[in-house]
Amino acid sequence: MPKLFVPVSYVDEQVVLLKEEIAALKKEVEELRTGKALTAVTVVKETDQTDLNPNQVEGEIDPTGSQSAGFAGYGPSSSPSSPNSIDKGNKRATLRGSSTQSISRLGGVETFAMVCFDRKSAWSIPLVTTIDDLADFFDATLAMLLLLVNILMQGLFIGIIQDGAFLGEDYSNQVDVAKQWRRSFAHDSKYVDLTDRSLASRVCNEDGSLIFANGQVEVLTQINAFLGMGKDDFATPWLQPGVMLSVLCILLWCLCIFKEYRSIWHAMQGIFHVPKSDRTTFGEGTLQSMSRGRVVVLSIVCMVRLGVATMLMINGSIWLSRTTSISELMLNAVALEAVLHVDEFLFSGCTPTKIQYRIQNLPPVRVSQRLTRSTIENFIIVVLIIGALVIPFTTLLQPLTSTMLSVKHQMCGGNRTFIVTFNSDTQQTIGKSTRPIGSEYDREPPMIEVAVTEHIFADPEVLFGNESNETEMYIDFTSSDSGFQKWATQSMDDYGTYFPICLEEFLGEDTPQWIRDRNDGGGTLARKWEMHFRSAAAFLGRPNATYCSDLADLCDRPDARLLRFACGMTCGCDKLFVNPLYRVRPQGCNQGCLQKMWGMSPIHHQSDRKISFGRSCTDVPKEHPAFVQFFDNYIDALSHFTETSFDGMKIVDVDTYKNLYIGYVIKQVGCPELKTYDDVSNTEWCRGYPGLYRPLAWICPESCGCKSSGDADRDKFCFGQDFCPFTVPNNVTDYEAQKYLRRIDRFRIFLHTPMIQFGGHKLP
Repeated sequence: MPKLFVPVSYVDEQVVLLKEEIAALKKEVEELRTGKALTAVTVVKETDQTDLNPNQVEGEIDPTGSQSAGFAGYGPSSSPSSPNSIDKGNKRATLRGSSTQSISRLGGVETFAMVCFDRKSAWSIPLVTTIDDLADFFDATLAMLLLLVNILMQGLFIGIIQDGAFLGEDYSNQVDVAKQWRRSFAHDSKYVDLTDRSLASRVCNEDGSLIFANGQVEVLTQINAFLGMGKDDFATPWLQPGVMLSVLCILLWCLCIFKEYRSIWHAMQGIFHVPKSDRTTFGEGTLQSMSRGRVVVLSIVCMVRLGVATMLMINGSIWLSRTTSISELMLNAVALEAVLHVDEFLFSGCTPTKIQYRIQNLPPVRVSQRLTRSTIENFIIVVLIIGALVIPFTTLLQPLTSTMLSVKHQMCGGNRTFIVTFNSDTQQTIGKSTRPIGSEYDREPPMIEVAVTEHIFADPEVLFGNESNETEMYIDFTSSDSGFQKWATQSMDDYGTYFPICLEEFLGEDTPQWIRDRNDGGGTLARKWEMHFRSAAAFLGRPNATYCSDLADLCDRPDARLLRFACGMTCGCDKLFVNPLYRVRPQGCNQGCLQKMWGMSPIHHQSDRKISFGRSCTDVPKEHPAFVQFFDNYIDALSHFTETSFDGMKIVDVDTYKNLYIGYVIKQVGCPELKTYDDVSNTEWCRGYPGLYRPLAWICPESCGCKSSGDADRDKFCFGQDFCPFTVPNNVTDYEAQKYLRRIDRFRIFLHTPMIQFGGHKLP
């Protein structure tokens, strides 16, 4: 706060006058209490400021008039008031006024008011600059340079504030940006996270763990905070914190400008009420007269000041309205006020002391005041305040609110739970639904999230050390980049070929520990099997399961591939007469379990392998569980496998096909009906569907022509077609069967893994 330089004697005189004022007020209060009449006061009407007569208008005033609501009336004076040039009585009249009557009772009587120049602003420097000696020249030069610096600084601030680079792009451009982001990145499969949530879902949930799309998260966070909306809300509430705060900040800024307007108006009044002469004269620190040239300069300064204030108000309001961060609104408003006060900073910190003393010691200037002028002034004030509230709200904030809603709708409206990719080979856009975000969906986190959570705080030395026997809970770790890429992209069909044994047979719950140790001396295979079992149990929603039998009822689920891999015997991968659905290598039945179906024991040396063959080549009855279970679940399994809803396809009437053909014809006729094609998948029943089910020739060999191909040798072993089961008649020994196999294929049918197609046999 700048200091005021005034004589000590002047302060003492003012203290005495205030004491007299207090005493007079006490006396009046006492008279009111006792009912005494008030002393009459005089009201002076001034018709000509240069020709005043103290006795021109004089009269008694009704003592019941208001003593607090009226304008202060000032008696005539032959020269401007000065702290050292008026007596105490006149000073008292000047300070307190000679009228205690309400302004409404004065009618057209003209009164006087005292206005002051701005005593702490660089804008007032031209009032007092003089060049009487060399010291005054330097002071005046520096002071005028400060005035120019003030104008330049505020002009630069205005230019910066109204520049588009500073204001930023119009917020309506965010709508197009949001549209482009939603179409290009929000549903891209490359950005789905480990928990199977799309980028759109995570951004609209304001996920702070994102390493990209942080700009979109920030925009949504600001919109929700500014409009007082929840993450999933698309309608604005009645109370919008950001809008309300913007209105208040803009109003606060406009009030600062209105204060500047009033200072400019007072300065203009003072300039034109000071007596004019050819030369500016000062007497005892007072401005006695002002030259016409100085009046012109001061008028220009006031106009420049008015323009600066107006430009600051307009551009500052636009800047505040474009501030969408609630936390930055108040800071920006304070920053604007600092720009407005540049003139005060320059005056207080840089203006020469002599100039400061002259400006701060200037007495008020008496100006005439009429009732109509006061009414007009009040009307203008009301209009300005209403305009400061209504205009920014209707022209700036309401459009901003509408634009924000559009941006949020474009970014988060509609369906957010899907991802897409483009297959350039088939030229198709492929889509997949993703996991929604919400507490109800977080109760059963996906398997990958469970696995990561389990291993986050595991000791790397224990987990990856060579000497460690620590069990891997859910993650199958590999030590090389190539191994990681290979194992991450391989299919279950390929993975199943790496295990020539049926794991459950040697590591399952019914296997004694000594056999486990003998078959897996290092424990590596056992840990891998246990990891597979735990992962399957957790994936299927039973993380507390301990044995394969605990999960036996889940073996026929389409997504139970890992369960069939770990518990192949429990799930029937090693059995011939079971439901053919999913009992193939791509669905989890590994190579060892499939070979075990024929009695092979591949864990021994090749020369010691034992093969026992089936002895029957007859169809199962239509009531057989394997036959019934297959056709009861076939359409649903095929729909899940092909990711196709057959109900929407008009090529085949699925309801009729399912209920009439499968439900009645096949189930009533049985195996003989399997000589036909499946009209839905366009495959042969007997040959099977690669990747989904075994050849039905394994349970219906007679109907599928396994012993009626015309080749006597092959028909003898029920091997008339390459998809038939190899069986041995009762009158043929296993040795003769092996000899036959050596002759036709040298064991490649059974021992060469790639030649065994989805669990069936295929001759070269």
